[in-house]
Order: sequence, then structure tokens, then C-alpha cells
Amino acid sequence: MRKRFVPTLAAVLALLASRPAHAFSYREHCEVSSNAFQLALHYVTHQSASTSRSFSAAQMHVLQQLGGSECRPRGPLTYGHLVALVDNAGSPADYYLFVRNDSAAQHFRGDMLPLSVLDELGRSTVQSVFSARLNVDHFQDRAMYGQWFWHRSASALAADDGNLVSALVLNAFSEHYLEDFFAPGHVFTPRRNFHDAASLAMHDYYNRHGASFVVRNVGPLADLLAAGLPDGLARRWPTGADSVSARLKGMGALDLVGDDRLVPGSDQDILMTLVVARSVADILESYLSSHAVNHFEHYRWKGYTLSDSGLIGPQAEIAYGDYESGRVAARTFEPVIALSMGTQALFGHEAGPARVLVQVETLIAGAPGGDWIIQESGRRPILPQFGLMGGWSMLVRGGEFAQGPTARLVFPIPKLDTEFSIPVAMRWYSHDHVRRRGFSYGGGMEMGIGLGFVGLSVQRDVHFDAAGDLKPGVAVTSTFSVGAPTSRLGIWF
Repeated sequence: MRKRFVPTLAAVLALLASRPAHAFSYREHCEVSSNAFQLALHYVTHQSASTSRSFSAAQMHVLQQLGGSECRPRGPLTYGHLVALVDNAGSPADYYLFVRNDSAAQHFRGDMLPLSVLDELGRSTVQSVFSARLNVDHFQDRAMYGQWFWHRSASALAADDGNLVSALVLNAFSEHYLEDFFAPGHVFTPRRNFHDAASLAMHDYYNRHGASFVVRNVGPLADLLAAGLPDGLARRWPTGADSVSARLKGMGALDLVGDDRLVPGSDQDILMTLVVARSVADILESYLSSHAVNHFEHYRWKGYTLSDSGLIGPQAEIAYGDYESGRVAARTFEPVIALSMGTQALFGHEAGPARVLVQVETLIAGAPGGDWIIQESGRRPILPQFGLMGGWSMLVRGGEFAQGPTARLVFPIPKLDTEFSIPVAMRWYSHDHVRRRGFSYGGGMEMGIGLGFVGLSVQRDVHFDAAGDLKPGVAVTSTFSVGAPTSRLGIWF
């Protein structure tokens, strides 16, 4: 019995431990943001223009701390850490009030970093898991709006109140969403009203296969290179500022990728770093000039639309470029595996106690691996009219064991986040060295919850009676399923 259960339980644990849907890894967010901060500070401090304010000694101390290049999790706090930690937070309030902080308002108004709160936020694994589940703000138009809103707020705070450090904290949220924008999985994946497993499949597909991005309006980015490169960035881009500027001006269209695929010194690395540096420079210049500086005042978004050639879009544009519009959306994504555990109560003559059900399924048609989004109605993506799942199931009760292939025809009901399914299974039932083949079929309902479903079904199934014969009966099965694309398990197709 143990030999039968260990592989299945190991697969369950591997799936539960799968990575959340980040656009880039913690390290990638941190390195890009740290390098961008160093470049922006280097650029601003080498400008000769007169300003209405200057950095105080206390502010310079904080700027030097934030300008560090350490990106080890739980290492010394840098601006890169501030940006990467957004994956653990629901809003900027978490940076001040994730744990009890009776001085939160004083920290914000006093231009101080809430170091103890940020340290606790970075240490909370549970918070990271919950934030990954509730991360709709990191996708599509909500990410673009979040970038625009928090950058606008940070620029005004630095200019009008002279609150530089707190403005940089707000801008960390803006820049995390800005970096998410350069991961195509976060632009092409509907997250609102979309099942987690489906979102992950689409997210991973686009981050791996990439999407074309047209670079525009590079003048304000090239200006940041006028004072040369700071030491840390000079090591990452060893060819020098003039060479980087020439590459920037000749970029044209790039294939952007995400998820641990950002290559230091690549065109994507250069573009992202310069765009983020422009955002940081806006905050520093807003403070020094007492006038809000904002190079990200406008953005454009248009969601998926259905045309004769298929699903078109989305269209996403910021000041420095846009994803190529008019492209037909892909209709195949990473396959999804669902692991289910539950109990089956039997009704009938000599039915006996409940059985434990363990089942592994994959969506093989009408879902990841086959047709996916058919159309979009308002903001809600509509799944195919049906899907076919196939897999392997096991039933266990005392000395009785059954296993065999299973299939389910699934009919999604998106507006209710539920699905109706017709399960069919053929199993080999074993008990006291007796082995028989039996069949099961029925109907059930599943309701989406997190990465999986909770389900209840009524089926015709079989069991052994006292004489060792298979007898039919009615079975009521309750299950909890966890689903994720195979890419979460390191399996790519």
C-alpha cells in the first residue's frame, strides 16, 4: 500500500510547492531595479542645472543605502528589494502595517523607511503564497493602471510635500508593475474571473515563447546615459554608455520574455533598466525641482477582441513602446495537471465504509493543450463549450484496492465559476488476491477555488461483497482538486 501512495503524495507535494506566477524572479526584479536606481541617482547628481531643493544629509544616507546592489533575499535593504517585495504585498499599506506599527504615519510623514516592517514582510512565506493567489493587480490593464497611478502619486508627493523617501516607497509599487509589463505573460493573460490554473498555463506559455514589442521614443531614455554609467552598471554593461545608447536607438522590435529568462546585457535588460531608471529619475527630479516630473503620464490599453481571423490582442502601450497590435492570440498553452483527493461513500448491499480516492488528470482537449479562449464577453474570458480530461484514479479501503484510467467530459459554467462533468472510469479491483475489472460512470459538479476545485458527484460504481464478488452500487464522491500547468513542475511542452 505504501508503495502505491508514495508517488502520488510526492506529486501532490510537488504541485503544492510550485512557484507562484511572477513576471520575473525576485532576483530579476531586484537587479533591474537596483541598477536603474543607481543610474538615475548618478544621472541626477551629475546635472548642473540649479534646483529649488537639495538632498539633505539624512536623505543622502537613505539614497546610498537604497543604491546598494545586494539582491540576496533578506539581505541589506536596497531599492531593488523594495520593488521585488511588492510580490509579497497587497498595497503600499503593507510596507508600513504588515505587522503592528504604531508609528506608521510618523514613518510616512517623517520621510523614513519602516525597516522592521519591511524585514518582517520579506520573511513571511505565508504572505508570499497568499499574495500570489490574490495578484490580479499584476496583470493586464490593472498592472498598467497601477503603474500609472502610483507613479503619479509618488511624483506629486515628492514635489509638493518634499517627502522623498516615502515617494520612493510608493514608486516601488509603480516600478514593479512597470517591470511586469515587460513580461508578456502578464500582458496577455486574463486574471480577473479566470481560474488560477488556466491563468498559470497562459502566463507560462507567453513568458516562455515571448511576444514582439516595438520600441519607441527612446530620447528621454538615452539622455540618462549622458553622465556615463555608475560602477555597478558598468560591470553589467561593459561596452560603455555610448555603445548602450547606440544599441538603444537601433532596437526597433524586440522579443520580450519573462520568468528567469532575462539575460544581463541583453536588449531587453537594457530597455527595462533604462525605462525603470527614467521612473526613478522622475521622483528625484520632482523633489529637487518642487515640480512634478512625469514621463509616464499616458498609457493605452485595449483588451482582447474577436475577429474573423480569431482572437486579436490585447493592445498595450506605454510612452516607450507597445506590444505589436493585430496579432492573433495563441490557442494552445501549457498542459494542466489536476491532482484530486477525496472520499467515496457507497450505498447498497454490503457497501461497507467509505473509500479514499486519489486521482491524477490532465486536460487533453478543449483546454490547455487544445483550443482555449473562444471569445471574450465584457471582461470575462469564456472557456470552450466543453473539455475532455483523462487520467488515472485509485480507490483504497482496508485490503481493497482499485486503479485504472479515468475520463471526464467537462461543461464549464463560467458565470458561476463551476463546471458540470460526466466521469467515466475503468478500474481493476483487488481484494484478498482476487482481481476483477469494473466500470464507473455518473455526473457531478465542481466549483472553482484557488488553484483547484471542490466537487461532488454521484456515480454508479462497484465493490466487493462478502463472497468476493463485485457488486454494483451508488457512490457519492467528494473531492478537492489542485491544478497547475506542467510548467510549474518543470515539465515543458
